[in-house]
Amino acid sequence: MTEELNETSQGSAAQIVDLWLDRCVQVQASDLHFEPDAEGMAIKMRIDGILHAVKKVGPDTAKQIIMRLMVMASLQTHHIKTPQEGRAEFVSERTDNKTINMRISTFPTVWGTRAVARFFHGLVKIPQMEQLGYSEEVTKLLKDFAYQSQGIILFAGPAGSGKTTSVYSLLHYILGVKPGISIISIEDPVEHGVEGITQVQIGQYAGGLTYKQAIKSLLRQDPQVVAIGEIRDADTAEIVLEAALTGHLLVSTIHSPGVAGVVVRLLDMGLPAYQLSGALTGIISQRLVRKLCTSCKVATGDAEEPYMAAGCKKCFKTGYRGRVPVAEATYMTPKFREVMLSGCDARKLQAALKDEGFTSLKEDAVRALREGYTTSSQIQELLHTLE
Repeated sequence: MTEELNETSQGSAAQIVDLWLDRCVQVQASDLHFEPDAEGMAIKMRIDGILHAVKKVGPDTAKQIIMRLMVMASLQTHHIKTPQEGRAEFVSERTDNKTINMRISTFPTVWGTRAVARFFHGLVKIPQMEQLGYSEEVTKLLKDFAYQSQGIILFAGPAGSGKTTSVYSLLHYILGVKPGISIISIEDPVEHGVEGITQVQIGQYAGGLTYKQAIKSLLRQDPQVVAIGEIRDADTAEIVLEAALTGHLLVSTIHSPGVAGVVVRLLDMGLPAYQLSGALTGIISQRLVRKLCTSCKVATGDAEEPYMAAGCKKCFKTGYRGRVPVAEATYMTPKFREVMLSGCDARKLQAALKDEGFTSLKEDAVRALREGYTTSSQIQELLHTLE
């Protein structure tokens, strides 16, 4: 990867920043890191979840690069010892002058200021449910959830696990099967524009509007479906529960290691088990694994691992291009609700799911391998994170 991309001459700091921002847009990188060290600064691109080192610069150039990024994001350049965050736009010459929105954050370290640019590429087209890469079982569950008139649907997983894309796809599906439905989303920030949905970015309000305040006000706007960017705290969880119990369908995301962990976390936030068990409609917990490049993957003849990675120009010689989700999902069965009400822990909840016959994350990862989406090395990396 480094040899493929590290073709730039030194140039000025502005030229270096513009070049690598341009490259990030070209290859659909999610983040560009500027990491100071004893020798200067390392520049790294995150593509399909993997961080690739692409360039090294000296100390003087490193300082100029940080200044360039801070100016782009309208940050205070004289406050380099204070963490800052701002928005910026970049016009990419390599993609027909496409304008990309990004968030630039800085943080002081012992070697100098560290900066990260996160890109909001936008979805050219919201993927259909079948295009997400879920198993048939999970896809069917999601479609069933779309027909519900009230309750809570949660997508769980760590940062960068594809939750937001899945939410958009579900909302798009709901619009298709329920013409004329009113959908409002509350996000921080709005990552992709979705036609037919009223989108609110709470960070835009000078008064510091919170999720809880936004939901309370917007429930008076006659929505049938409300999408919340993330349940982060007890206040947000409480108002989401109230909205679900008063006849609205709530769709949101939450950071949790698995389906059982979602329930435990919500209970830990103080939600009453008897109310939560009645309000929850379904939970999808997911991770992303790197997807084999369709242009160069090689057949192995092995049913357990039908393809292996090769490498070509389209995938920058990595053998992978894009990512695909593996997931476990459940609706609230009577037995699962019964276990929730018993005040159990995550292990008992997980055992209840197994008894109901639901596929676990580990089992779905094996399915992705056997269907030729990825390789055993990627599955092993995933399994290590689940232990």
